[in-house]
Parts: sequence; structure tokens; C-alpha cells
Amino acid sequence: RRTWAGSSRSTERGPMIDIQSFLEQLPVALTTDDQAWSVVPEPYPESRYRTIIDTQHRDPDPFGLHLSFNNQNDRVTISPVVPYGVDLHGSRFAFDYDKPKISVDAARPIEAIVADIDRRLLRHAQIWWTGQCVQAAQSHRRYAAVMKLQQDLQDLFPEGRMRDASVFSGPGFAIKTASSSFDAEITFDRRPHDQIIHLLTLYRQHILKRGDSSHGR
Repeated sequence: RRTWAGSSRSTERGPMIDIQSFLEQLPVALTTDDQAWSVVPEPYPESRYRTIIDTQHRDPDPFGLHLSFNNQNDRVTISPVVPYGVDLHGSRFAFDYDKPKISVDAARPIEAIVADIDRRLLRHAQIWWTGQCVQAAQSHRRYAAVMKLQQDLQDLFPEGRMRDASVFSGPGFAIKTASSSFDAEITFDRRPHDQIIHLLTLYRQHILKRGDSSHGR
């Protein structure tokens, strides 16, 4: 039966991966002139989930690969680390839709595993990750726009109040500022025309973002 230096097998316990040995070899084998890989420290040594990142490009959120080791056999699933965005209520969430991934046999020579990663995953994963990062950044901008609108409303109408972190109730009007990224509801009750125009201007500036329909209608 084929083995490699980082693998130990037992007929009683079944296949087992020496995760530490695997992690010592993989980043070194993956490193090229364009990418320098390193292991992200894991606080739980027994964890079967690990991450390696490209440290050559000093981005705030560097490109990385997530490794999930199967505890029943010698296979490891590899996928890009997902970026995180924020919804209009400020809750953090992962942009992981349609995430590419591959599964490889960790008992193979490390050079063969790296060749698999290069051929089957790396380029596709980088393209996917870049696109998801764009969407995550957009979500942060949308959230910042809602927060700015809420603060402007509070400054303009100190007597107003925010309800459920999404509905600002002012004198004679209410604006639901965080219902979705596609709409916001405004209701008026006996407001002077100039104040209605002012409120709509704020809405356009911070939600519609100069007519971008993806931020409001």
C-alpha cells in the first residue's frame, strides 16, 4: 500500500492523516515567485479544519485556502477562504455561494497534490474569490450608507427615534432604512413640502447612491 512520510495508517483504526506533517509540506510546495504561502495558527490542535494564506500580497484580507481533513480516510477537501460581508442590520455573513472546491488524496506525494491544486482549483478559486470580495465590499458600503442616513436623520430631527435598528420615526414621517438592499419605505404625515424634499434628498444621497437602482427604488 502506498504511503508518504506524512501519513500513518492502522488496520485497526483506519486511515489517518498526519495533519501537522501535511501542513508543513503543502505551503512550501505551493510557494512560487508570485505567491508565498503560510499556515494560519490554529488554537485547537485537534481541529481537522485548517487554513493557509498567501502572505506575499499584504492585503487586509489575503487570498487563502481552507482545508477540511476527513476523519474516515486520507482525503482532504480544499476550497478558497470565503470573504465576509455585512447585511443592512450590521450582521456579518459569508459570501460563499457556488464556492469551488476539490477533494484530494493526502496520501499521494505532495508534488502531485500541488499539481492537482494548480490544475483543478487555484485559478478558478482566485477568480471566484475576487468576485466575492467585490460583493462583500459593496455590502459594507451599503451598510455604511444606511448608517449615514440614520445619523443624518437623527441630527436633523433630534426628537426622532430609531426602532428595531431599521425604522426611524420623526415628526410626521417614518423611514424604514434597513429592510433590504433593494428598497426602503418612506411614509409622510402632514410634513411641509420643503422638509419632504430634504428627506427625499437624503434618501437619494445615501440609499439610491446617485440613481444606482441596486441600492433602492
